[in-house]
Amino acid sequence: MSGGSSLNWPTVLASAGVAAVISALIVTIGVVGLLLVDNRNGLQNTAAQPTVVNLGGAQTAQAPAAPGAAAPSAQAPAGQVPAAAPTEAVPPAAGAVTPTAVAPAQPAAPQAGAPQATAPAAVTPAALTPAQLTTKIKLVMNTGAPRATRAAELQGGQQALTSVDAVSRLLAAYPNSGFSYQIIGPVTVSGTTMNAQLQMSLVGNGSRYKPMRWLWLDGKWKLSNESVCGIASYAMIPCSV
Repeated sequence: MSGGSSLNWPTVLASAGVAAVISALIVTIGVVGLLLVDNRNGLQNTAAQPTVVNLGGAQTAQAPAAPGAAAPSAQAPAGQVPAAAPTEAVPPAAGAVTPTAVAPAQPAAPQAGAPQATAPAAVTPAALTPAQLTTKIKLVMNTGAPRATRAAELQGGQQALTSVDAVSRLLAAYPNSGFSYQIIGPVTVSGTTMNAQLQMSLVGNGSRYKPMRWLWLDGKWKLSNESVCGIASYAMIPCSV
């Protein structure tokens, strides 16, 4: 019994040594593995950093590329320079500033003319109706009315009244001739001149027309000398004006 259960100490010691060596190897392998892992992580981190740097470099490269893009955009305005060229053509127009300066002067002149236009507008008499003009011309032809009143209706005054009286006497000599006259439109006014038509009708012979003109004189419309002579010529009577 004693012999069988006795320990073989050299064998035990050898086994313990082997176990210690194996444990040491395991620990060493573990430490080395950790170091390798750390180194790998470090390498990865280091590699990642270049990657970041590369990205940054790419971004930096893109940043200059952006200025480069800005340069094309600068070229784009340069492309718009033709549109600016007309604007640069404005200086010649600015050279035309003299006309421009004249332009304000011209508006000023119309403004000065505006009061003048207003003054003539205030002075310019209104046109009379055909009925009113018929009344006026019949007053002139009425030898029974005061001569001064009749002469006041004529540009030539008393001198023009000589021809008018001759025509009036001729008409009075043939009261049943069927002759009639009146003023018809259109009546137009240009400044101090008024124009209309004298319609002369004879039964069985239709109507004839002669242009009549009145001039604004002494605050009233007066039959012009030209019109008086036209009436006289129609009656084959010499004109006195």
